[in-house]
Amino acid sequence: MNPEQASRDRWTAIALCLLLSIGWAIVHWSTLRLIWLPDTDDMMRLQQVRDLLAGQAWGDVSQHRLNPPDGLAMHWSRLADVPLFAILSALSSGLGKYEAALVAILVVPAMAFLLYLFGTIRLYRAIDDNGEALAPLVIASLAFPVIGLFLPGRIDHHGWQVALLVWAASSVFGRATVANGVITGMATAASLTIGLETAPLLAVLLGILAFNWTVNGTDERLRMIAVGGSLLAMMLVSYVMFIPANWPRDACDGFGPNMALIAGFAGLCFAFLGGVSGLSNMVFRGIVGAVLGGALLSYIWLNVPECQLDPYASVDPLVARHWLANVAEAKGLLALGLGRTSIGHAGLVITAFLVALVLGGVPGERRYQMLGLALLLAASLGLMLYQVRGAYGGAALAAIPLGLLINEIRARVPLLVIPAWLVSVGVLYDQLPRFVLPDVAAAKSAAAPITGECADALTMFRLKGMPKGRVIAPMDFGAYGVPATNHSFFAAPYHRNNRGNRLMYDILLDSSGKAASLSRQNEVRYVIVCPSAVALPAGSLGQLLASGKAPGWLFRIPVKGSTALIYRVR
Repeated sequence: MNPEQASRDRWTAIALCLLLSIGWAIVHWSTLRLIWLPDTDDMMRLQQVRDLLAGQAWGDVSQHRLNPPDGLAMHWSRLADVPLFAILSALSSGLGKYEAALVAILVVPAMAFLLYLFGTIRLYRAIDDNGEALAPLVIASLAFPVIGLFLPGRIDHHGWQVALLVWAASSVFGRATVANGVITGMATAASLTIGLETAPLLAVLLGILAFNWTVNGTDERLRMIAVGGSLLAMMLVSYVMFIPANWPRDACDGFGPNMALIAGFAGLCFAFLGGVSGLSNMVFRGIVGAVLGGALLSYIWLNVPECQLDPYASVDPLVARHWLANVAEAKGLLALGLGRTSIGHAGLVITAFLVALVLGGVPGERRYQMLGLALLLAASLGLMLYQVRGAYGGAALAAIPLGLLINEIRARVPLLVIPAWLVSVGVLYDQLPRFVLPDVAAAKSAAAPITGECADALTMFRLKGMPKGRVIAPMDFGAYGVPATNHSFFAAPYHRNNRGNRLMYDILLDSSGKAASLSRQNEVRYVIVCPSAVALPAGSLGQLLASGKAPGWLFRIPVKGSTALIYRVR
């Protein structure tokens, strides 16, 4: 690729990033200017960094105003806090805390978005060094649902994970160089340090790399050694810097000691395989690779049983029934049925998978690369059968086969370019079904007995002016309430928060009169419900409060302009 083409690719990515980020910010400015972010995790991430700036220890990722009095040990890594922390610490003293936060919630998602687009260019160029990169860049910029991770205010870690996955893929499918090996190892290690959501797809990528080594032998030597060395080195750094001090021993829901050991051992294996590349034929290399892979899996099976379990298996059954059962992204594709959520998440990935298979059947240099992409897209679809949030990685990779398809059709059959574009625009898979199909997932979520729909900026502003206390409120209310007020909340949408979440349900669903004693035992000061919680059981405390009827131990606090019903414990 000539320098002029490379420069044009970069400036196209920068232009798309700026155009879309500014456009999104304008559309959502009414909430962004209030530092009211799109997702509960974004709000909690902001609070985590604020606590760090206020003096909380680097190794302490607990949220001390959740699940009082003990707090909640979050399953998050500090690595994703670094960009946000850097901007807030650099600008707060000069601009002010509000202005610094406003800059951060606009700039951090744009940074992740640009990294994702640059990774898309790199991955596309690894497969087609001469074609036009505009098509894959536009497809990547409109790829639903992954594009939602880069909206202004999305300061949580998922966008960074996806961007790093694309960079790792660009190096695996690129030439067997030391630089590509280092990028693969570091991107893999950084993504795992941030969180484990992309771990299955990263494992498939490393498997593809091991297969390439088995077939090509000494051609892969330097890359394999570089992958292993950089993965091991980054794991050592992450082990020292990013494992929380209070990480539970039996937890495998984020980056902890177990994952550091597993990834570090994988790094040693890759470095060893690189070292023995020239000592054997392909069959022997395959046997050696299989033995080492089997040893790694045996170690996990025998010594890390918690990593074989569903991280949500530990959620209290009552909490799982009333909360997880109504979270669309936590449900499998088949369980969602045919509707906007399932089509919106799976449509683009399925289309890209079929295109990758077709292109993989065409003889040529990129045949095996396309089959490798098809394998990754198939893995994403497999994850969606467990949870539809597995679509993020697949949607991010979909831009490559679909971009190649558009470029091929434009060169050979120009009349078909428009249909090719239509099947490649991810947002259409989300938007078009709303006109012809019911949103089954939304209907199920609307049937949840306790909703947090009344959590809004005005309510939080009013609540912040009340005397500090402990609050029983719906799940999402708590995740917004901690950063927006000075109160402590028992419930929030985190799977480790069994005690706080169970207490909220025990109080609001109670119809036996135990709610008063539970509230006093736990020093609850406020109880909040939303009037929209119409599915509450008849006679339950939540149903009474939602209808404006309070028992004697509670009295209503009128809040002007708020849709929430706030009660004070006498």
